[in-house]
Amino acid sequence: MNKEKQNIQGNVNYLSDDFIINNFEEVFNNVILTTLNTIENIEIFIDSYLELNFVSDQIIKEINYKYAGINEVTDVLAFPYFNDTDLDGDKLLKEEFLFHPSTKTNIGEIFISLPTASKQSIVNNNSVFNEVLILTIHGLLHIFGYDHYEKNEKTIMQRKEKLIFDRVIKNV
Repeated sequence: MNKEKQNIQGNVNYLSDDFIINNFEEVFNNVILTTLNTIENIEIFIDSYLELNFVSDQIIKEINYKYAGINEVTDVLAFPYFNDTDLDGDKLLKEEFLFHPSTKTNIGEIFISLPTASKQSIVNNNSVFNEVLILTIHGLLHIFGYDHYEKNEKTIMQRKEKLIFDRVIKNV
């Protein structure tokens, strides 16, 4: 395993009082490590970290509108803070951060709406925990440059999501 990957810390923030998932920071760190060990050809900042923010539907709707121009609730949003077109070269952090403008080691933030995840868990016949885990993996893959706009991109991303999910669930 690349030593640099071991230095990525995941922080979990609850920006909504909807509900809390106990010990999810430990799970998030496991997801980060598993994702990085599954993705090929990626180098990451030494001593960097990622933020995972659990929010309400209202907060995620506001963020979605402000940054994507979409005035709708969504389940997950991901914001990489390095130049995602240069994943194989030197990484330059963006100077714009949503919550931590003075922190220069934050490589990205993920926002998950817990109420939406809870509703989706019922529709998808999943536990809330598994739904949040899937959304966390999805957000991480976006941070590291994966997308699903084209059919082939979607297929690749879904395969990675399933592979990472299966690996993480074995360790939970």
